[in-house]
Amino acid sequence: MKDNRAVLILGGLIIVLLMFISFGSVGAVSYLMGKLSEADSQKNQKIEETSPTEETLPETTTEEETTTEEETTTEEETTTRYHVDGKMLKQTISGMSELTTSKLEYHGFIRFTEGDIPFINQKSYTMVFDAEMQAGIDLTQVEVESTDTEVIVTIPSATLQSVVVDPDSVKYYDDRSSLFNPTSMMDGTKALTLAKANALENASTDMLLTNANYQTEQVLRNMIEMSIPEDADIEVIIVRE
Repeated sequence: MKDNRAVLILGGLIIVLLMFISFGSVGAVSYLMGKLSEADSQKNQKIEETSPTEETLPETTTEEETTTEEETTTEEETTTRYHVDGKMLKQTISGMSELTTSKLEYHGFIRFTEGDIPFINQKSYTMVFDAEMQAGIDLTQVEVESTDTEVIVTIPSATLQSVVVDPDSVKYYDDRSSLFNPTSMMDGTKALTLAKANALENASTDMLLTNANYQTEQVLRNMIEMSIPEDADIEVIIVRE
């Protein structure tokens, strides 16, 4: 713009000089002022045409940057993943050592006969007792594998863990007098051993073990699911060996 104005001024001076010679000083000055006014009008017009474009561009850029930031934030929130540490979970489960998930109360009796000659030296009596049987699993045998979508827990089948006879429950029933005899008819240790063997032989252990297997799965599943955030899409799978 400065170059164009300089050219106009230079050209105007030449013309003014010629006009000064031909028409005098008044006409020359009027002509020069007209040219300067025309040059200023062209400059202002170009500035007005350019200004809207310069003001619009920054606003467009700002909107694009804001949109890009919102999309990036949304993508980062959507791709959040939870992961269960399988090794740490196994250590936690194994640390509990043993899990008892089913119990059975057994009420048993054993008939005894002593002596060879009836009514002379032969006597018979019945021993009654109460026992508690427990079943569950060895947690040190549990294996855990984990991915971004699954936690796979492999557990052993339930086994009978203990049979405990209550010594205070052992009583003897005399068949001849049809009365309970408060006096022990045999050694206490022997009586408990016989009672335990009777419970193992006659109690419904199949039902006990079936219930223990079911309860074990439920207990472990609930324990693991409670440690996983509710919004995490992770499935807990229990597999029995």
